[in-house]
Amino acid sequence: MVGGVALTVSTLLLLPLMNGRAPLGGTVAALCCFMVAYTIANVVLYTVNMDYSRPDTGGTDFTVLSSFGLVCSFVAASIGLAAADRVGYPAVAVAAIVLVAAGVVLGLSHQRRFPHRPGPAVGPTAEQPTEQSAVDGVKAVA
Repeated sequence: MVGGVALTVSTLLLLPLMNGRAPLGGTVAALCCFMVAYTIANVVLYTVNMDYSRPDTGGTDFTVLSSFGLVCSFVAASIGLAAADRVGYPAVAVAAIVLVAAGVVLGLSHQRRFPHRPGPAVGPTAEQPTEQSAVDGVKAVA
């Protein structure tokens, strides 16, 4: 939620730039805020991708989920640029803010359907090493 609010505020701060009347200091501050907000959103997205990855196929699951997000981002950016050519950047920015707000609401409602329940760790833990005998008689601790 913090990322969505930050992304909304930072996009609002960029509206003067999109209208062609932006002071340098305000533009630098708005762009810094936007990059921080975008980073927060990416951290949340990749954390959720890791949470949904299965232990046995985590690398593949994470890659597929992340690739899907990147493809959606590429398509959305293409549509946004085409729309900005027709209606202007400020209108597209306002539409993006509406989409971010909708995404935050949908994301929160989705995450509330699946509350986090801590459970026992799967597999051996660091406190309980398992010993395996090697062919040469040296014990390996995993």
